[in-house]
Amino acid sequence: PKNAERPRVPGLVISGSVVDEKRQAVTGATVSVYNIDTGQKQAESDGAGVFEVAGLAPGNYRVAAQKEHFNDGATYDQVIAAAKSR
Repeated sequence: PKNAERPRVPGLVISGSVVDEKRQAVTGATVSVYNIDTGQKQAESDGAGVFEVAGLAPGNYRVAAQKEHFNDGATYDQVIAAAKSR
């Protein structure tokens, strides 16, 4: 099912969409999430260009998306922090 719940993985999540310059979804892009302290995790974008990388510790991450036949992959930096409980 399209909106099926994914299994819960302990830790924080970085998610997003991979799109081209025309804002069209990029299917099958490799998304790498890298933290100098904890290493790298990867995910693949789905048919809607959506990706999710779970099980991350709070910290600074570099996120890069790449796919064959596309120009330089997009790269951006992301900071994630643990949510404060109320």
